Amino acid sequence: MARKSFILKFLFEKPLTEHSVRGFSPASRSSGDSFLHLVSSLQMAAEDNRASALLFIVHSFSAGWAQVEEIISLVKKCRDKGKKTCIYLEQADNLSFYLASAFDRIYMPPAGTLELIGLRIEKLYLRNLLEYVGINPELISIGKYKSAGEALMREGMSEPDREALSSILEDMNSRFIKRISAGRGLETEEVKKLIDNGPWPTAPAAENGLIDRVCYEDELEDFLKAEWGGVLVDAGKRLKTGLFRRIIHSRRPRIALICASGKITDGSSRQNLLGHPVSGARTLCKQFREVRKKKKVRAVVLRIDSPGGSASASDLIWREISLTSRIKPVICSMGNLAASGGYYIAAASNHIYASPSTLTGSIGVIGGKFDLSGLLEKLLIRTDSIQTNDLAGYTSATHPMSAREEAKIRSLLKNFYEDLFLKKVSMKLNKPVRDILPLAEGRVWTGGQALAAELVDSCGGLAEALDMAGAKAGIKKGKYKLMMISSRFKLRDLLPSRKRGESARLLSILPSGLRIR
Repeated sequence: MARKSFILKFLFEKPLTEHSVRGFSPASRSSGDSFLHLVSSLQMAAEDNRASALLFIVHSFSAGWAQVEEIISLVKKCRDKGKKTCIYLEQADNLSFYLASAFDRIYMPPAGTLELIGLRIEKLYLRNLLEYVGINPELISIGKYKSAGEALMREGMSEPDREALSSILEDMNSRFIKRISAGRGLETEEVKKLIDNGPWPTAPAAENGLIDRVCYEDELEDFLKAEWGGVLVDAGKRLKTGLFRRIIHSRRPRIALICASGKITDGSSRQNLLGHPVSGARTLCKQFREVRKKKKVRAVVLRIDSPGGSASASDLIWREISLTSRIKPVICSMGNLAASGGYYIAAASNHIYASPSTLTGSIGVIGGKFDLSGLLEKLLIRTDSIQTNDLAGYTSATHPMSAREEAKIRSLLKNFYEDLFLKKVSMKLNKPVRDILPLAEGRVWTGGQALAAELVDSCGGLAEALDMAGAKAGIKKGKYKLMMISSRFKLRDLLPSRKRGESARLLSILPSGLRIR
């Protein structure tokens, strides 16, 4: 007797998280849904013949552009297998509609709004505020596009930063329009006009072919059952691995998944006070050393979602990845962001995958300190000091840089950029340093641009990286056990850990205000 088909229902209510740092206790839970679990579930759904359709119910959606492109790729895989697809959006912005355009049908409620309004990058500049309170950021950038410090030192975009961001926005907007055009069966010029006239109430959006139906969520489920047949099944429950399968899989060779999420620092991986992940060199180095020793681990996938951070920490991680890649395949999968220190550690892997909208590159250095002498004066605080040498206080925040201190910091940064960063990229690309200089200078690229420039090896996401890792290790497709390497978050990790002089050797991070909406 044939088994009945079913419609797999995926519910989105929390942000999609990449990191693998767990909370205080075994009972703790992440504040978001696991992106890895979603990818695994969609892969399983594509291969399950009883799953006749996919239904995404989106109450709230928080993800990055690269993550969305990976989901789109997996939804397409399901459609290619003959499965029907439908998505229900309570509200829709540019990003969630970009995702929705990959589905056969798009439904929204009567009171919903389709905010299809075009893409925008907006950055905050704090120079005047810092000047007002008496703080003077003394930051030195190596690379004309290295713009991380501009948010603190300028009142607006520099011309190089505007040039780089305009290029990124143009590249992403082109894919955005093409995706909607292909998904909704509309001409590109028509899509541009619809975007120019957004946002849209749901009824006019349906009339113009942007969505298929206006209905409530309870009505949607009745429609699908009547039209497609089968029962609705929660994907999280249906696709759980049973005890028998876990026993069988326990004998399979392993592929280890190691995540580098958030700012790269010295010390242990942790969550900061805001609950954001931090990648510690001590933790990541230990994880790579351990997987090198485990015979059952045949390959490693390094998932990066990081804007960079400490130069010394990035270099230590690079070394451990490099040592591992000589023994076992290390395949890098870039998420939404793998810039500066994030790209630095990626360069140690055997192969780099990036999604078209991944932000990567930023091969440059920034460092310095904050001069708080003006603030201390406003607060009527006095300082005094004695020292044995001229540079003994070069990292002190109580005085501005002297000419000699500035020269020393610039020398340290230039040394790291030229003797370490550029040379490691040169080794990865197998090109002389002079040939990669035009790709460096701190410029950020989309994954699509990075592929054209050969900064990454292939276009793809986590699923493709896992497939390649298995193939490189000589494992039949899908015949492996995925081993997620995670770390335990401890209360003491909330306490700051500073190394003397670290402020002068800092790989830049992208300003937190940089968002493409």
